[in-house]
Amino acid sequence: MVDAQFQQFAMPSDSRRLASRQRPAYREMMSSLQDGKDPITGTRLNSPCIDHDHDTGTCRLVLNRSTNTFEGKVRAFLIQQGWKPPQFAQPLFDAWLGRNDAVTTQLYEFALEIWHYLSWEHFLKYIRNLGVYYGTAWAYYDHLLYEKPSTTGN
Repeated sequence: MVDAQFQQFAMPSDSRRLASRQRPAYREMMSSLQDGKDPITGTRLNSPCIDHDHDTGTCRLVLNRSTNTFEGKVRAFLIQQGWKPPQFAQPLFDAWLGRNDAVTTQLYEFALEIWHYLSWEHFLKYIRNLGVYYGTAWAYYDHLLYEKPSTTGN
């Protein structure tokens, strides 16, 4: 059952899915619930987009577009390295703690492609927060589906 606060944004024909025409209102509502802040960077939401889990299709939170781009690059890299989405928190925490220099270096390069002047300290905060984000069991929050779940697992 979808949480009642999200139900108003659902498709009339599918009470589990976010209606396309409702996305702007949903983005606004979620931005407000997040106090206008990006949960990964802690910065003000200035270009909000709805982030969703590609495997389950479930909406997570609203991120800045740049953060969503970074999340996508990190996801693709971790999959390429053999990690599965439920395990993504582990390599991110290892990178944050300095346990895997190769992964940390690559993630920092991705971050610098997006935020050209990002300090090392802010980068470490971002990957720590992304580790927490990936470690969250979003299925238990009864959010709406953004799209149909992936059939490929990627």
